[in-house]
Amino acid sequence: MIPYRAMLDVPRELARYLGRLLQAERRERGTRRRSRALTCFHQAVFGLR
Repeated sequence: MIPYRAMLDVPRELARYLGRLLQAERRERGTRRRSRALTCFHQAVFGLR
């Protein structure tokens, strides 16, 4: 489970997997490091919320 203001009923592994997909997409597009407000993992959690 992922603790947040509300508990998300998804496994942490799913958020990590989505985070890795986002990271690969950012790398493919050439997005510079530290140019986003959220990390890939936190963006994945935000999308799952």
